[in-house]
Amino acid sequence: KPALVIGFGSIGQRHVCLLREMGLSVHVYSRRSLREEKIYQSLEVALSVNPEYVIIANETSEHYQTLKTVLSFQSATSFGRKAVIYLTETFSDNQKTQVCVAYAVPCG
Repeated sequence: KPALVIGFGSIGQRHVCLLREMGLSVHVYSRRSLREEKIYQSLEVALSVNPEYVIIANETSEHYQTLKTVLSFQSATSFGRKAVIYLTETFSDNQKTQVCVAYAVPCG
């Protein structure tokens, strides 16, 4: 099951770690270029891996537009970490699309 993490700051990195611990194949979209990770620098290219899960962990001010882009591109299950205020809007007519708000609790 591939997952896509959008944003690779401290929260994005934590999500990557947790998803890998769950046995998922993880792809990362970020504007930053890092040696440790294979980073997609185009959201559309990153979404072309057809992830089953999308974690939106970029800057909070970008969550709404990012979520709209993700939902217009495909029907992955999308998780946003601060998207509560946007959940009142209908994003998709696709009944199989789920938008959830999640929070990664530090372990140990």
